[in-house]
Amino acid sequence: MKRLFVLGVALLVAAAALNLVPFGGTASAAPTTVSVNVGDLYFANPNPGSHTTTITAGDTVMWNWIGSALHSVTADDASFDAPAGSQQISGTFSHTFGTAGSFAYYCRVHGDTAGVGMSGTIVVQAAPAATDTPTAIATDTPAAGTATNTRTPTTTSGTATPVVSGTATPLASATVPAAEATQSSPPSSPPRAIGTSPASLFPPNTGTGD
Repeated sequence: MKRLFVLGVALLVAAAALNLVPFGGTASAAPTTVSVNVGDLYFANPNPGSHTTTITAGDTVMWNWIGSALHSVTADDASFDAPAGSQQISGTFSHTFGTAGSFAYYCRVHGDTAGVGMSGTIVVQAAPAATDTPTAIATDTPAAGTATNTRTPTTTSGTATPVVSGTATPLASATVPAAEATQSSPPSSPPRAIGTSPASLFPPNTGTGD
């Protein structure tokens, strides 16, 4: 199961690198080129009758001369003019709009500024903000068929009994000095006869009687 998960992540990263699937954000659309026809007395984008063309910042407008008369493509603010200071009957002219806004233009032969006569408008919308796309970090992936060595710690139940190595040294026997081992006994008193009192207890009577 773990190997299948790792393989799936590797495939997802590879697909994101090839732009097959979105990966962490939306990239802005690539710039495009929009065609506008320069006909006799009109400017029109691919939608017939419309002289207003809407694009996104960064896109390019290409005007194609298809009429039989001389015309020019001249911006009201003089930001572009084709052909410069003149007019032409055939050919193309391209201009890239990098900022959002509304840009009016006209034909110097058949129109004027502010939408007079042969004129048109380019509406440029702001490009959507591109979101940050995180960079996929490659990780080491074991090759298919390679066994993964997983070490599982072993838990031993119970209480371990400590083992004390070495030989215990017996305690030294206490040696009692000979002088202390022999106790001196008090001198014994000489035996005395039963019923007699020692003379030292009864001193002789030296006094005279009453």
